[in-house]
Amino acid sequence: MLEQKILDEEIKLFRVGNLYRIYGKTFEVKEELEKAGAKWNAENKKLEISLDNFEKLSEGIKRKVFELEEKQREMSLENIAHIIMSGQIKVYLNQDEEYQIYGRTKDIYKDLQNLGFSLNENNYTLRKEDFERIFPNEVKEFINEYSNKKSDKTQQEEQQEESVYEEEYEEEYEQINMIGY
Repeated sequence: MLEQKILDEEIKLFRVGNLYRIYGKTFEVKEELEKAGAKWNAENKKLEISLDNFEKLSEGIKRKVFELEEKQREMSLENIAHIIMSGQIKVYLNQDEEYQIYGRTKDIYKDLQNLGFSLNENNYTLRKEDFERIFPNEVKEFINEYSNKKSDKTQQEEQQEESVYEEEYEEEYEQINMIGY
């Protein structure tokens, strides 16, 4: 009965770190879940199963769980790509060769985690290779476009600072020559 409930998506398992959390209509199959190694985590108020016990489940159950994980990843990718393209969040390549997300991520943290982003020092990051493998070309081109604009703007600002400095230097030099030093 447990397997059928999982195959019918009445019960779903989602990987969280080094275990799977179990959601759905579990009461009718609680004895089967206990036999499979599922335990109630009182601290998190969630039903969980270890990776080792998950591996002991039938191939049909594991296939269904992996299928749902893949669907969730695809939905997360579509959502994050849309949010990037709409400009709601910005993504930049940092000095560690990781793509870093800037903006309100509170509402999309699950989608970010589904795609492999990690929370590092209050920012979500993903290795460059993984980002480029996962995201479609249009998203990468969009990011490169505004990153290049930012680079151009930074260069322009530096050039302006340089010319202001040169003008100030020339004025000081002229004043010194007028005084007769």
